[in-house]
Amino acid sequence: MFLTKAEVFLATSLAVVLGFGLTVWAERPPLHRVTKLLAAFFGSPWIPLILAFLLLWLAMPADQALKGLFGSWPYVLMRHGTVFSMSFYRWSMGTSAPVASLSEMSL
Repeated sequence: MFLTKAEVFLATSLAVVLGFGLTVWAERPPLHRVTKLLAAFFGSPWIPLILAFLLLWLAMPADQALKGLFGSWPYVLMRHGTVFSMSFYRWSMGTSAPVASLSEMSL
């Protein structure tokens, strides 16, 4: 998800982490099993990121490969003069009228 679109990644990350936590809580596995699950859960996402960087690095300098790896993230993380100040994106994210957005979601 990180490699595709930042907003998709942000929207699903909380749900995935919460689902993982609730699954571990419901199953209550032994501590050594929890350690292995945590290592796999938080370690495995690095594999495609490293692989994507290495493949991009074959075709371009490392700094450009790193920029390519981050894709839309610089635009999401920057504040002034970017998507946070554009009315379309504020409307589509629901931040142009947060109280109205929350009210509508609660229906």
